[in-house]
Amino acid sequence: MRTIAAAATLLLWASAAVARPVVSKVTMAGNDAGFQTVERTANGTVVVHYEFTDRGRGPKLEATYRLNEEGLPVAVEVSGNEYMKAAVAERFALDAGRARWTNRGEQGEIAGTAAGGAFYSSYDGVPEEAALLANALLRAPGRRLALLPAGEASAEVVATRTATSAAGQPAAIRLVEIAGLSFAPSYLWLDGDGYLFAQVSPWFALVRAGFEASAPELQKAQDERSQAFYRDLAVTLQHRAPVGLLLRNARLFDSERKTIHEGWSVLVRGDRIAAVGPDVEITAPAGVETIDAAGATLLPGLWDMHTHQGEGDGLLQLAAGVLGARDLANDMEAVRELERQWESGETLGPRLVLAGARIPFSQHSV
Repeated sequence: MRTIAAAATLLLWASAAVARPVVSKVTMAGNDAGFQTVERTANGTVVVHYEFTDRGRGPKLEATYRLNEEGLPVAVEVSGNEYMKAAVAERFALDAGRARWTNRGEQGEIAGTAAGGAFYSSYDGVPEEAALLANALLRAPGRRLALLPAGEASAEVVATRTATSAAGQPAAIRLVEIAGLSFAPSYLWLDGDGYLFAQVSPWFALVRAGFEASAPELQKAQDERSQAFYRDLAVTLQHRAPVGLLLRNARLFDSERKTIHEGWSVLVRGDRIAAVGPDVEITAPAGVETIDAAGATLLPGLWDMHTHQGEGDGLLQLAAGVLGARDLANDMEAVRELERQWESGETLGPRLVLAGARIPFSQHSV
């Protein structure tokens, strides 16, 4: 079975190598910004050029991936410049059971089975690398793989669609959800040959050339899946105290007096602080939930004064004590929807102040 699968993989690469390079367009805020080209060869090599321009910034990268029969990288080279124009000269190699890598952030090596059965996740990789990872995950046992330098990822096909090009050409595509690369799942669309078809977000999109008009539909399907993830987390993590909440025995930071009060209590009723003071002065009303904060320090919620909010930011901000955030420019439709969800408790995030551009983001220049 393994031999048959390997032969099928080689046939796929060979057939793809005959075709012209696959071209995808990059748009930012609806404006053309760059492109990616991908060429495959029969020996398992993938050559990618990727670039875009964002107000004078942006990457320009040449990447070469050599893959084994399981679709795992055995050699990676990435050269050019990253978004802020720093030079990129990344290298990875797997040889005689030993994996070695060097990039702008680190260098390292590992030997043994941990080296040979893992997917190297590059520091300055190109978008097509996500498709290479997705393909490897989808044919790995349990659809799960170790990552290098560290970690583990898994993948699942969560939706299928047929996209239609401007010329009327149909393309069968799959939405792949990858877990393990971040705190929340990552999403990408693959075509029938395993090439990256699209990566979309409200402000940045990479879509197969000729199919750019399909981006809103792909975004909608992706959002439905992603929002379900955050709604489930809100149900799991959210806890309400209907009558009120009393925090006792806390070390309370007093920002006005720049001091710490030992053994103080804070009483919260609804969405307001009803009382603050020494434990002996604060009485718990009937039905109020009490939490013993002994050994913990209590301080006012923090504000993040320069943000561009995204769907996954809210939970991380709350975990860091950020209860308010000022958004200084965004896709206004998307960020207002986030504001609605967070205020209603449908998903979790801080209070927002929308202080940025008030025109549709699609009208901004890149």
